[in-house]
Amino acid sequence: MRQMGFTLIELLVVVAIIALLVAILLPSLARARSAARAVSCQSTMRQIGFGLQGYAQNNRDVMPALHGTNYAAPVVLADPTKEEWYVILGPYSLTPKEMVCSSDNELSKLQTTVNGNMVSYIFNDLFAFNKTLSRVEMASNKILVSERGDAAVASAPTFFLDLSYPAWQAVSNWEPMIKDGRHTEKSNFLFVDNHVEAMTRAKSLGPDAGSAAVPTAPNHHYLPELVQ
Repeated sequence: MRQMGFTLIELLVVVAIIALLVAILLPSLARARSAARAVSCQSTMRQIGFGLQGYAQNNRDVMPALHGTNYAAPVVLADPTKEEWYVILGPYSLTPKEMVCSSDNELSKLQTTVNGNMVSYIFNDLFAFNKTLSRVEMASNKILVSERGDAAVASAPTFFLDLSYPAWQAVSNWEPMIKDGRHTEKSNFLFVDNHVEAMTRAKSLGPDAGSAAVPTAPNHHYLPELVQ
């Protein structure tokens, strides 16, 4: 009579089958988790958009200030009279601590005692300095907020500047400030009409971004009607 239980060979076969199933399922699980993070990021960006819209409605249709209204001189956020756009949005939308993408693996490395309010998103500062939303043409085609890049660029002395980007300048000056491929091959972008779209950074910049000295019409970040 056969003894109850598994033989060594049977156990090895079971282990091999389990290992095979895990190998098959893990990539799918990873993709599902990445997709969930991308959706969560999109939800966060929409909330930021609602906050920006609410702020504009209460402030003569203008966007929050950047760097205490002085682009050339970043300020310490502890100064309550010179708050950044993401701090000002607190009463209208999310706090800086909530403006975090779960796929932003560099965020904790970038936060310092000077800038403890580091967020995962970066603001198109063509909308700053008392520019009104009502002047924006093709609102569904213009980017208001992008996902922030992982590292400071040489032209930006601190990460204060990397929390907004000068889209009126040549694209090469600010392109690295925007994250490319945070969610698999794409990143999320918030448009003026408050819809969020996933696209590559190259698509957002337009076909001639690498060669043009100044931004061009296909560039979703550039708004000629707001350039003074």
